[in-house]
Amino acid sequence: MFAGEPRGAASGRRRGLGEVAEPGRIPRRPPPGPPGPGRSLPPELTQFFRAHAIDTLYLTAELLRILRLLDAQGIRAVPLKGPALAQSLYGDLALREFCDLDLLVQETDLPKARHLRETQGYHLTFPLDPRDEAAYIRDEQDYQLRHPAKGILIELHWRFTPRWFAFPLAPAQVWPRLQPMRLAGREVPSLRPGGSSPI
Repeated sequence: MFAGEPRGAASGRRRGLGEVAEPGRIPRRPPPGPPGPGRSLPPELTQFFRAHAIDTLYLTAELLRILRLLDAQGIRAVPLKGPALAQSLYGDLALREFCDLDLLVQETDLPKARHLRETQGYHLTFPLDPRDEAAYIRDEQDYQLRHPAKGILIELHWRFTPRWFAFPLAPAQVWPRLQPMRLAGREVPSLRPGGSSPI
């Protein structure tokens, strides 16, 4: 989501479908069961879920592509929230909305992660010169990288909160706790369910 945009605007722009629901008034999935008397879906609900499914697959495909690219650079990356959380909690990507992608990497891998910015069309949402960037990495927790043509925002985390926040889970605690999960037919690393988790 871009700064100042209402929820749903970025995904609608990617699909070329326009907004399918007002921000804060997203239709809920109807109860399971075949359509019948009194159970036919209104057109706007059908449109919303069709557009939502397209957007979910679009973002998940990009997530898997980015994970492959990072792996080829020798960078361990863990998907947070988004598709990984939907799959972990519900076993169905379509049962949770998300409008961007979140990845956790180790701080020592940030120089190599510039590959995304330099070769894949992603750009920082705000400029940083080298001196500012070193201070930013020391104090903050993520880069926001936007792909203008794809309309995708990636938050690349190296910690879970800014340095001055108190938080019980340090990034170093995460890496030994990883376990594999299946996401859209591919095995990806994930945080162990339960306990303290930033997702």
